[in-house]
Amino acid sequence: MRPLLFTALWLALGSGLVLAKPKPKADSAAGTHAHSVEELTVAARPSLVTVTQIGRGGSQEALGTGFIISTDGLIATNLHVIGNARRIKVQLSDGSMHEVTEVHATDPTLDLAIIRIGKKDLTALPLGDSDSIKQGQPVVALGNPQGLEFSVVEGVISASGRWKGPT
Repeated sequence: MRPLLFTALWLALGSGLVLAKPKPKADSAAGTHAHSVEELTVAARPSLVTVTQIGRGGSQEALGTGFIISTDGLIATNLHVIGNARRIKVQLSDGSMHEVTEVHATDPTLDLAIIRIGKKDLTALPLGDSDSIKQGQPVVALGNPQGLEFSVVEGVISASGRWKGPT
């Protein structure tokens, strides 16, 4: 089964993933429909991960959500989740634990980190076009906020274009 294509996807700071629910196309001959929250959740779950920062004493220092962005082990998460950690672990949706082998890239302004694990053949979450989202469009947020394992919430896009960082 191929993962569903999503209109928009981005990391919501500290809370998890936000998926915009696709609008049905005007031409319904192709059999397209707006995906339910349940369908989006089932499709996205294999691509969601829990990221844990391990402190010097071996204890958990931070916990957050991430998502697989490439089949070869790249994962997006928040920079504040990994901090300056020397050791970071990733738990996949199947429960398996993996050490982060590399911090591939970071952006403090966006609070974004791209990390890599050694596992291959992962299920990457398809990314959509964030420029196409509209105010009032329904969205689903998935993640691991405050250690609440795999939470799901539905809402709407309240506004866009709030970020006033460098262009």
